[in-house]
Amino acid sequence: YSFCTLLVTMRVALLLAAVACAAGHQPWTASMKHFGHSIKNGAISEGQEVTVFEYSCNDPPCAITQMQVPSIYPASGQPWDWEHGILSFSIDGNNNFSMSLLEMAFEGYNGAQGTGAADGSPWGLSTFGKTAKTGGVYSTLRIPFSASIKITLRMSPQAKGTNTYWFVVRGLTSYRVTLGDVILPANAKLNIQRFGPQQVQPYQLIPMLNISSDANGALVGVVLNSVSTDYTYLEACMRLVDANGEVSFLSSGGEDYFMSSAYFDEGMFKTENSGLTFFDGKGSLSAYKVHTRDFLPLMPSDSLVFRVGEKTGGCGSLGACPDQYCSSQEPKEHVHHEDVKMSNNITYSTMVVYYTWSAQQEHGGQRSFVDYLFQAADSGYLTEAEVASVMDKPSIKEHAQEYLAACGATCFRAANDKKSRLAALMIRKLL
Repeated sequence: YSFCTLLVTMRVALLLAAVACAAGHQPWTASMKHFGHSIKNGAISEGQEVTVFEYSCNDPPCAITQMQVPSIYPASGQPWDWEHGILSFSIDGNNNFSMSLLEMAFEGYNGAQGTGAADGSPWGLSTFGKTAKTGGVYSTLRIPFSASIKITLRMSPQAKGTNTYWFVVRGLTSYRVTLGDVILPANAKLNIQRFGPQQVQPYQLIPMLNISSDANGALVGVVLNSVSTDYTYLEACMRLVDANGEVSFLSSGGEDYFMSSAYFDEGMFKTENSGLTFFDGKGSLSAYKVHTRDFLPLMPSDSLVFRVGEKTGGCGSLGACPDQYCSSQEPKEHVHHEDVKMSNNITYSTMVVYYTWSAQQEHGGQRSFVDYLFQAADSGYLTEAEVASVMDKPSIKEHAQEYLAACGATCFRAANDKKSRLAALMIRKLL
């Protein structure tokens, strides 16, 4: 190579790295290492909780990047009940959440097993899927942690005897979670909130998600399971309500939120954005909506609220879905609606998956070493190549951390900051 060719090659590499970061991706570094495990023909008995994986993160942040449970085979003579097996996650020393094997694939509990398109045939997307009648559930949903993770498995509470299971897990160290095209903070954590199963009443508002007052976050996805004798409850609009009670409408109807129409009159479908995983044509369904390409940030004290049926009219409020656009000066009420006759025997069960991170840490609390470096690249104090070099050389990490500690919690956040410029200069000298 000539010097000019080498220079052009380096510029192209840096440009590609910059484009990757801008698109929500992150550059490879030598500290980004694989970890994982698999179990074949594992034994699990009724009432037993088996540890299937543990890992301590030495180069935070770390994340689980893929999980798969090929199946849980029943004891001889026992019925299949793999879909109600339960995975539990203890993250950084806390018992964070559990999910059934069906929930891992965002598959609804209605009509789980089957061999035809109408009752749960194999399907798969980049984020999750269910590819076998007797299991085949997988997920690439990122589960971040900074210190440790422990995953345990329980078979269905109804299963008897000793069952046989298969399990696969993979992850990466020094890896920031990306949701769609947004790189999340290094201290992001995965969470689940549920409602039901519970019988609900016409026009009842359903609290699907409540964010704490000290957290920011991002919505990952929603799963709805509903059982009824008709679909009129799908008139409901999805609402995001902020700390001041202001309502943002996320849909113009229930099936609209799941990116369909007319009470799902084309039947089942599965896409990267949404899907209908069960539909009996009589009033019961299971559906999911994923916000990877439809990024929805969550602010402190935000609430996600669904409904049973709907009242419609005016500019929209917590009590009614709007039938027009209104400027901020127009009144919020003026509700006129037609009563839709609904069944009094409706059951809702929902699961909401979301990331949160400490609002205090985001605005100046304790930050990880990697978070400092990514912020330095985002703000232009260091190039992507310089950040990669720092992370590739453990010998200079200790000195770099001293400079960042002296710089303070707001280091690299503000443009043209004197302390940030000095910290970047000292890190360059280390290189």
